[in-house]
Amino acid sequence: MPKAIDMVGRVYGRLKVLERSTKRNACGDIFWKCRCSCGNEVEVSGNCLRNGHTQSCGCYHKEKQHVKKHIFYGTRIYNIWALMIQRCENPKATGYSKYGGKGIKVCAEWHDAKTFCEWAIANGYVEPLTIDRIDSEKDYCPENCRFITLEENSRLGSLKWHESQKRCYSRHRNEWPSRQNI
Repeated sequence: MPKAIDMVGRVYGRLKVLERSTKRNACGDIFWKCRCSCGNEVEVSGNCLRNGHTQSCGCYHKEKQHVKKHIFYGTRIYNIWALMIQRCENPKATGYSKYGGKGIKVCAEWHDAKTFCEWAIANGYVEPLTIDRIDSEKDYCPENCRFITLEENSRLGSLKWHESQKRCYSRHRNEWPSRQNI
């Protein structure tokens, strides 16, 4: 059996090794008593400390979860926000070529999910509405966004605005739509 490495005094992530424990697992791994930067004490396998698998008493994971899970996390409006960010900023995202690839951005204040969700609710969002940019050439921002039904969004996506005629033209049917004041 190889000689045990003295780990006392070493720091691994948030854990400082205090002393060797009498505990061993079924494989015979040596455990070490550690103090986390939050003050909790835990016993951790030396292998888990050295390979980086364990870096805290569990407080880091809890903090990470708390940051992600605000009141809107997991809701439809949160998903609308997340997809908006992805299609504007992630070149690997579906739809990036039609948004971020064409220079469409999300305003700075909307990079915070909570801020976006609060704005959405204050400005008419209810299920099953979806976000729409009023001017499709401009960014996602409060001045250029509204909420409409998926049917309206689909219909508007197939229309092209003709400034000279002050009305929309259907790209698919080569005809003026029945509702000209959209």
